[in-house]
Amino acid sequence: MRLLIRLSLLGLVLVASACTSKPEGAAVEPSEEAVVPPPEIDIEEQVARAAVIEHLTGEWERPPLVVGLSDVSRTSYRLDPNAMPLSLPAELRALSFETWAAFARRNALAAPVDTARLGRVAGSIDPDRLGSMFSGGPHAGWEAFHAAYPDAGGFVVVSRVGISPDGAQALVYASRHRSPVRASGGWWLLRREGGEWVVEASVAEWVA
Repeated sequence: MRLLIRLSLLGLVLVASACTSKPEGAAVEPSEEAVVPPPEIDIEEQVARAAVIEHLTGEWERPPLVVGLSDVSRTSYRLDPNAMPLSLPAELRALSFETWAAFARRNALAAPVDTARLGRVAGSIDPDRLGSMFSGGPHAGWEAFHAAYPDAGGFVVVSRVGISPDGAQALVYASRHRSPVRASGGWWLLRREGGEWVVEASVAEWVA
């Protein structure tokens, strides 16, 4: 199951690996700088997460469990708040450097999942518990999952949310998992419209 969660990070790894330059005027920071703890999860971040989860699972008959993208801090992957990806898909051309930087800072460290204000979800599950369920392989893992959580239609893995300083744009990385052959993950770009977060663009990084 750790493989599945790490696959959810694949898009992040591929894009981040291209982060070799920084925008004009960006501050240069020491390479050995300690990671600054990201801000605590607030209501605005939860509402943005809820918008993505609804978009991913709104058609499911049963609500999903939520898993935090905690493996970000356990891999060699490093988000750089001072460098935008060199190559972005056309769907993400509207992504601002400020939003990317906020995303990188908020995902620098693992954070517990808070299900408050996430909408129609069946609860949360610890990544380690999920990994234990799937340690015997995907088919045995799904049998164990549905036995333990019969009211859940599957699970979603969701990152923390990068929100621009003006509060108008947000970036999320998320994936949905329903069976060994029904899973996908990618980027979600949101914009603030009429007091709500709406999906402006989404880009699939992988599909199973």
